[in-house]
Amino acid sequence: MSGKGEIYSFTVIRQVVGRAASKAFEPDIPYVIAWVDLEEGPRMITNIVGCPVQDVTIGMKVSVVFEQAAAEIWMPKFKPLG
Repeated sequence: MSGKGEIYSFTVIRQVVGRAASKAFEPDIPYVIAWVDLEEGPRMITNIVGCPVQDVTIGMKVSVVFEQAAAEIWMPKFKPLG
């Protein structure tokens, strides 16, 4: 896969709700969760990184980056292309 895609839809998370594991994401607030349509056809849920949340738009072209979450775990996230 090319690692390139386009934002289909997204939401901005601005606060933690409840006391569950979501507290682990509190340092990242605000952050963007998005549906990204990959160039090859599949659609995936991911985070948009590398730009202010207010600059994220539907139709934005993005490319994959991998962030290390643990010693052997790398998470695919997407940043604006260009």
